[in-house]
Amino acid sequence: MLLSYGCASGSSGWLLCGGHDKAAQLADGNAYKTALALADKNIARAKNEQAKNEWITTRNDLQARAENFKLQQSDEISGLVGSGDWLNAEAKIDLLEKNLPADGSLTAQIEAWRAEQRAQQDMLLSNWQLLRSHQLPETIALLEKRYRAAPDSRLLRKKIAALKQESEQIYAALFVRFNEAEAAGKNDTALLYARALQRLKNSEQVALAIQRLRVVELPVWEGIAAPANVPPDKRAERAYQSLLNAYGKALVNEQWLEARAALDKLLILRPQEPELLGQDTHLKEIFKQQISAARQEGEKLYSAGKVEDALSAWASAQKLAPNDPQLRANIERAQRILDKVKSLTSESAVEN
Repeated sequence: MLLSYGCASGSSGWLLCGGHDKAAQLADGNAYKTALALADKNIARAKNEQAKNEWITTRNDLQARAENFKLQQSDEISGLVGSGDWLNAEAKIDLLEKNLPADGSLTAQIEAWRAEQRAQQDMLLSNWQLLRSHQLPETIALLEKRYRAAPDSRLLRKKIAALKQESEQIYAALFVRFNEAEAAGKNDTALLYARALQRLKNSEQVALAIQRLRVVELPVWEGIAAPANVPPDKRAERAYQSLLNAYGKALVNEQWLEARAALDKLLILRPQEPELLGQDTHLKEIFKQQISAARQEGEKLYSAGKVEDALSAWASAQKLAPNDPQLRANIERAQRILDKVKSLTSESAVEN
């Protein structure tokens, strides 16, 4: 039976008698939903005004503690969401849903967190699809070359078929993204997807789209100018926007070094920005593919005896990877041959 009066107050300020003691224990375990329900039940059942007021006081204290718990957990969840730690974020969201009574603001906040999760996951998927648009054509071409040398290899044939199927699936997914971006007027994003589509499958339709988007998009980037008079508190935002514009313009023109420089500065300003981190991954893969293509082209030219052209190809790749030891060795090898040829030519001219 609940005591409705004559209760002693514990060290925490809680009324420790009967149901009040139970409510305190529930709150200590963060079970605020159950504790508040218990308080509401006893307020409704109170036999007299004193008992009712005691439970109203208890409930107000419970509500205050529940709000503090909600604020603390919300701050932690927002931090986890911002860093992409969705495993721990979901565990804490589940804790909130389990221990707090449902209300509109909590439901809206949880939906906002989960919407951000979906957006992050979609961005990661998009970045992965863009990466595969670089990797798949090169990998398929390499395996087909091996297959031509070993046409009886069932393993190679199976692997090529699987990669071509993946390429078709990614093409279809990127085509949807391309159409959505263009319909939303996001021409820079549409251009990015169009180029990925063209890498996966040479298409006149996509080539025309790329040409159309370049005509539309380039003047946009070139025409953006920050206001001359900007308040001090807006300078960081202006710097960010200016760099973002420079990055977009470099992407449109496939000026990878300029894009890299702008993106590095953007990452200094906002090191944890998920979209910038995705662009960083994408740009690194572009560099990797450009370097790989130039290296292979150089080897092909070198094998054909076109040493000067090979040197030019390797030198262009070295601009993207100045510390690559293999490129440096290839360039030095080609330069030695060219120097030797030049020396022999000079000696022959003197003798004649």
